[in-house]
Amino acid sequence: MDDAAHGADDAAHPAHPPGDRQLTAEEIKVKQDEFVRRANDPDKSWFDLYYRSDGHRHSIHTKIDGVELPILAKDSDGSWISKHDLPSAPSEIRYGRDPLTRGSTPVDQIDHLDDVAKDRKVSVDLSNAERAHKAAPTEQTLAAVERAREQFIDHFDDQTSNNSSYSERLGEDAARLHVVPERFEGAVEQPLPKTPNGANMFDQLHRRPDGKLVIIEAKAPSSGLIWRRGKGAAEKFMVQQGTSHYLETIISEREARPLLSVTDSAGKTWTNADLAAELRPAFESGNLEYAMVKAVEGKGTYAGAVLEYFKISIRQGRSVVTSVSRQSYPVAEMGAVVPVMEKSLANSLQTIGTSHRARSGALTTSLNVARVRCVGDPDAVMLETWESWLLTMQVHSAVFAATFTDQETVACKIQQEERQLATTGPQIYLNAGTWLNAFFLALICRETARLDMLARVPASLLRDCGGVLDEYVYAWVETLRSFWLRHDDVSQHLVRAVDLSAPEVTHVLDAETMSKLEYPPIMMFYRYLRNDAAGFNEALNDALCWHKEYWTADEDRVQNIEGVVSIAPLAVACLAKANGIPTEVESGYLPTALLDFAWRGEFDA
Repeated sequence: MDDAAHGADDAAHPAHPPGDRQLTAEEIKVKQDEFVRRANDPDKSWFDLYYRSDGHRHSIHTKIDGVELPILAKDSDGSWISKHDLPSAPSEIRYGRDPLTRGSTPVDQIDHLDDVAKDRKVSVDLSNAERAHKAAPTEQTLAAVERAREQFIDHFDDQTSNNSSYSERLGEDAARLHVVPERFEGAVEQPLPKTPNGANMFDQLHRRPDGKLVIIEAKAPSSGLIWRRGKGAAEKFMVQQGTSHYLETIISEREARPLLSVTDSAGKTWTNADLAAELRPAFESGNLEYAMVKAVEGKGTYAGAVLEYFKISIRQGRSVVTSVSRQSYPVAEMGAVVPVMEKSLANSLQTIGTSHRARSGALTTSLNVARVRCVGDPDAVMLETWESWLLTMQVHSAVFAATFTDQETVACKIQQEERQLATTGPQIYLNAGTWLNAFFLALICRETARLDMLARVPASLLRDCGGVLDEYVYAWVETLRSFWLRHDDVSQHLVRAVDLSAPEVTHVLDAETMSKLEYPPIMMFYRYLRNDAAGFNEALNDALCWHKEYWTADEDRVQNIEGVVSIAPLAVACLAKANGIPTEVESGYLPTALLDFAWRGEFDA
């Protein structure tokens, strides 16, 4: 889809090359190099048409002659360059998120993992202090560096250098000593031949008793999946960990160094050729699992880890079985109020650190800005639309992060800025309904750390916030909390939420609102838990049809921006999609770029 907001003409910029022929990597590279050249043209008219002043693309869907615009970065001389010199292969698809708490750690490993977590904290504290001093040197930042360095020397010694190995070791040991024994019982780690710099390899490979192979990418709490240049069949692309293209790349790297070897504890020698000959058939036959283990931030003690699987089979397209159209809105009129709303939001954000009124106002206004932006951008392909959804997610999570901590303030990232929010107890604007919005927004933005935080908000705190809510709301909250924390009482809470949402039981909400807006996402979640793809898509279609029926019932509702996006069904659909259930319903109520997480990696949330 071309960038309609900038008047890109289909005739001038066709979406596909003649005859719909798929472009080669070389052809894509040539075109993207030309785009970079034009981005540096002194005229700037082409750059301004497709990019924002900071180099972010206006739209992720803009294509010129069938080629996506490259992501730009500043070179040392101030000119624009492509962030990657090769076109990028598809990003990872995750599913089966499985948090493991500290309490599930083997007893004989907890002390060791605590030691490793402490090592990492001392290392990270020094790195953060040095980074802050380098960015904005003051006497205070210099003193902070000296304190952190003293702590580092006290913990280690004055001969030890600080590097990333301390963080890497936490992820690796969390996988090796906690997650694998708990989730892959009986699996045996396969030693891997190493290159001198440790590159061109997976973090870990384990053999399950049933013969399957499990590849693990082990990550520290703040680490992400890396991109690198592909090899073999993927050599003309940038590839990301967690994808089939990355698997192909690492297997090809092993084939390129066939004699590199390692000896296991039984004395058997394994060469790269041996392992490649086993990995490739396992990959092609589906006898290989690919997963990530990421340690949880514990501030110096081991706090557990999260296991997530990667989908490495490539599904060729998706069949859309139904479509639910969205009612029309006055695009120009709605667009005109955005600057006014954003000014009000900016004022609230200035005092959000200490003002309850500012926090309450920011919750409402930020969500409304995101909705209004989707009036003119129903697929959420414009950068400003994604920023608005990211911002309202940040605001909703931040106000809850400040409710149940023993610290006087809590640091929260809002609008790419670290802000200190004074802690507070229960407030009327922090009720269970607001918590549900916060949880749904974090699901849409795939913000697992914020979901972890929200799931730990005590249900009693939400009740203490006051207000009059039906009991089903608290049962629905408990369902989602238990699900995310992997408690074994999810079904009981879900059944209770369904029973309490019956029209004859509810007292606050009217029967129409209950049946058309509140009940449908609960049923979607039920179908998701049963892994019932057909039933899930039927429930999703029903939810969107009822959403439309409700918000088009009269003229007042038609003009209400709350109907622009079906937030709860969108959130549950995002959850299902991330866990391998295809979405077979298209609708303007489900912005495509949000559902597909197409803006992944554009900003650090």
